[in-house]
Amino acid sequence: KFSKEIMFESLKYALPQIITNTSVWAILNLNKFIAQWLGFYDLTAVIGVSYMLVSSVLSPVFSVFIFALFPSFIRRYENNSDIKEFLTGAIRMYSMIFLPVATLFCYFSKEIADIVFTSKYPDAFITVAFFALGIFFHEMMKLFNMKYHLVNKTYVEMAISVFAGLLCILFTLYMIPPFGALGAGITLLASILLLIALNSVIRFRGINHVRYSSVFYTLALSALIGLGAYLFCRLLFIPVSSAFFSLIKMAIYLFIYYSLSIFFAKKLLG
Repeated sequence: KFSKEIMFESLKYALPQIITNTSVWAILNLNKFIAQWLGFYDLTAVIGVSYMLVSSVLSPVFSVFIFALFPSFIRRYENNSDIKEFLTGAIRMYSMIFLPVATLFCYFSKEIADIVFTSKYPDAFITVAFFALGIFFHEMMKLFNMKYHLVNKTYVEMAISVFAGLLCILFTLYMIPPFGALGAGITLLASILLLIALNSVIRFRGINHVRYSSVFYTLALSALIGLGAYLFCRLLFIPVSSAFFSLIKMAIYLFIYYSLSIFFAKKLLG
């Protein structure tokens, strides 16, 4: 039997989510269409292949961790347990586990682009780095935005996403002509960070959400560990164009990064 109540509740929840996801998709994808519309056809190809590479590798890995947390988070909320420490710890653990992978695509973006794209897209390393950070923070934002699902106010998230999406389109139109791939990357990352900042301001009564200072501390400390690992790899190897030596450097980078992260785990997560 058709139920108006069920239909209304479903649409009330789902329609804002559709618009939200469309707006976020625009932030991540419209830059290549704007570049094409402006006549920067080489840049269109660079953005397209960069996003295809980074999203196909990183998004599935990052999103598995996020979706695995949903049941525990909702169960704690329904049992009136304190979710602030749980969610704060989850975000810090996400940063500790996955920031090394994201920064790998930043510090070694030139090597990765040369291996995957050879010399066809010389500017791809720029957008590869920005896409990696953009997807890292985009997946993290899903943890911050769990609050909208708990109180069934996804329309608030929708409004913020539409606003950020429109700003991203305007800034992309402004940044691509003078700065090319760099302008597209900066606009993308700035838009994702703006989304996180705006969503962080929204609070709902009865939900003690996240200790943001602890999250910032973990991100900063983990980034410093990654910088140290990268500098060690740069000093250890003479730069060469060989793909084999590039892969060796990246493997050593991840090994050092994760080893130091485990060593400093109490500081990163405590």
